[in-house]
Amino acid sequence: MSIEEEVIYEKLLKYANEASNDFSEIKENSEYSDQINQLLRNLKHNEVNTSYRILPPTGGLTGRIKIFIKKVIRKLCFFYVQPICEQQTQFNSLVSRSVEYFAAKELEYKNKLNNYENEINKYQSIISNYENEQKELYEINAIINNRLDLLESNMSILDKFRIADVYDPQDSFLIKDTYSQSGEDSIIQYIFHVLGMQFKDIFYLDIGANHAKIMSNSYALYKRGAKGVLLEANPQLIPELKLMRSNDIIVNKCIATKSNEKIPFYILSGDGLSTIDKKSAEESIRINPSIYIKDEILIDTITVNDLLHTYFSEAPTIVNIDVEGLELDILNNFDFINYRPMIFIIEMIDYSLTINKGDKDQAIIDFMKSKGYIEYAFTGINSIFVDENVWD
Repeated sequence: MSIEEEVIYEKLLKYANEASNDFSEIKENSEYSDQINQLLRNLKHNEVNTSYRILPPTGGLTGRIKIFIKKVIRKLCFFYVQPICEQQTQFNSLVSRSVEYFAAKELEYKNKLNNYENEINKYQSIISNYENEQKELYEINAIINNRLDLLESNMSILDKFRIADVYDPQDSFLIKDTYSQSGEDSIIQYIFHVLGMQFKDIFYLDIGANHAKIMSNSYALYKRGAKGVLLEANPQLIPELKLMRSNDIIVNKCIATKSNEKIPFYILSGDGLSTIDKKSAEESIRINPSIYIKDEILIDTITVNDLLHTYFSEAPTIVNIDVEGLELDILNNFDFINYRPMIFIIEMIDYSLTINKGDKDQAIIDFMKSKGYIEYAFTGINSIFVDENVWD
């Protein structure tokens, strides 16, 4: 082996030993652990050239002749030289593969590091933007606080002149929303205002509730904190009621003279005209031919008194009745002895395509008068009856 070969060999051997020491602590579960360890084992196995033989110098002519003969034999014996070449070639190949592998991994890790740095820069940019937005929010908040201080100052001035109450929708009956067909909810809100009643203390029973808001005599009260029981026979309206009147009790039954029975219920295409009374349904269709019976179903029944006993420990403040011609039947079965509501809202006219001219059900007026109720108002559709004891 020449001096150059020995130098290369020694350097490769040193590099292999250093590589072995540097990577001896690689974890077994690492992604590249198996490949690295195999390369290092191969390097270690081939670090010693077992075919290499040193020819020791010998003195004298005889010694020099022997060395010469050995050199000749070594050069001529291809079978002896071949293992050295193969071993050296294999070792060099392993070294090259190891160096290439480590270089590739180094490049891969550098790329990953660059990606991480890019991600860090990206998040730092996001944080910077967030800080700028937060600064803007602080500035906006300061402006809002200044406006609020100014508003509070103005409100204190209004309060001195007793004007502020007008702008409080919870305290002033002058500012109120109405959802009734003819303003019935505004009238009863005025009554509560005069009597000094709080909406949180008001409970209602709405028989024939229909929609949650549209043409509802109880929704305006609900918005201000009142609550109660909504009885509605049409199952198609129940999801709307449960969604928009979640603080109320929703009962999907119809009023009848006996509870826990199933009777036919006629769902009409006209809003608010569905009924258990087939004659009433046919009369509505006769008056307005564009209306028709969409569906006929069986519905569970409950008496008005069972409804009261089940859901009220004392009389409701308001009872609203809108059941398409069956109002007087309900009143005749109402337990006025144990449950005496302050206010009744009762539909008083038959279905019509024109504005009512003033005709109303006199039988209901006479009945309510006999029970000690005064007709406080008539809206052209509904009459509002108030317990005469309230005026005392």
